[in-house]
Amino acid sequence: MNRYGVAALVGCLYVAGSVWMVRSQGEAYRDGLRRQKLAAEATQATAPRSGDGEDTAPVASTAPESAPPPRTEPSVRPATTVTVTPSAKPAEEETAPATPPAAADVAATKPAPVPDRAPGGAKGNVPGAALQPKKLDPFWEQEVWKTSWDLSRLSAQDETRLGRELHDLIVQLNRPLETGPWMARVEEAAEPFLKARARKEIEYTYTILDSDEVNAFSHPGGFIYVSRGLFNMIGEDEEYALEFVIGHEIAHVDLKHALKDLSDPGVTKLDGGTLQKLYMLIIPFAYPDAQEFEADAWAYRRMKESGRTDHECLAFLRKLEGYAQAHGFENGRGKPQLGKESSPLENHFRAHTAARHREKHLKELMGRSTGAPR
Repeated sequence: MNRYGVAALVGCLYVAGSVWMVRSQGEAYRDGLRRQKLAAEATQATAPRSGDGEDTAPVASTAPESAPPPRTEPSVRPATTVTVTPSAKPAEEETAPATPPAAADVAATKPAPVPDRAPGGAKGNVPGAALQPKKLDPFWEQEVWKTSWDLSRLSAQDETRLGRELHDLIVQLNRPLETGPWMARVEEAAEPFLKARARKEIEYTYTILDSDEVNAFSHPGGFIYVSRGLFNMIGEDEEYALEFVIGHEIAHVDLKHALKDLSDPGVTKLDGGTLQKLYMLIIPFAYPDAQEFEADAWAYRRMKESGRTDHECLAFLRKLEGYAQAHGFENGRGKPQLGKESSPLENHFRAHTAARHREKHLKELMGRSTGAPR
């Protein structure tokens, strides 16, 4: 299938996924209305009635009324999205067109579960509970989701603002952990890569997500997320494996992979705003093979510069290969799991190029660099 055929297929399936998201949120809305109606009827049934010799004032229903969360405006509001011509690729790695892979699986994407707190932060104010009939959950109707950013003029400050807006949405839909021993490990693992990054103007922010999935991902603006479940696979004495994961994610940001994918003609043709495409398409379905290989190579070179052995650089991919075999996605490009409580972002590792192919590609790079992998 040629490039334009793939782009057309991505567009159709992305629209289908959006329709499915709307339907899911609509069902949540109807459930909320039914619960409110039952609560009101129960309150009225237990209220005192007049006519027993006493003048009793009617008791009003105490069913809560929830106001929709406030609409937020993006800090930058470019008029249109303009395609960016990707910069020249590194000489050592040939990078293929940036059209996101696994196009045939886009329709299977499930939106994240409705958060237990509203965008404003008040617990219990579930988006959708107080909507007018036939309207989508206001959380997904916010302009911040729909705005198309002008990526052709995106400064480092603009990229940071874009990343911050997406981060604020992610942590409302995917619960972060404020305490625990993991943050210090992530910061320590990132340190050698930050010293070696090309774009020093981008500061990095790390978030630990309360998820059992083995997962890590990043997005523009220097935002990196690591799941609690990843630490169940990487022991405290295997910091080199964690380093490879963090280095790989920093590479995606430093090499502007997500921004290049967003600027691909096949993606710019799709309906939806920049943050919608990042949340529902690019992160859940990972990057093209060439970009995954490039991020692996970026992390490998910097680990070698810091004194790590080839064996240590390959350790995580070997672990991931075993985990993938045990969980049914050893061939890579895994489809999203459609569990009721699942988030599309949790599919990121499953959607990667197969770990064995990544390991093979990295060994070839090692052979070119040293004569033979160790």
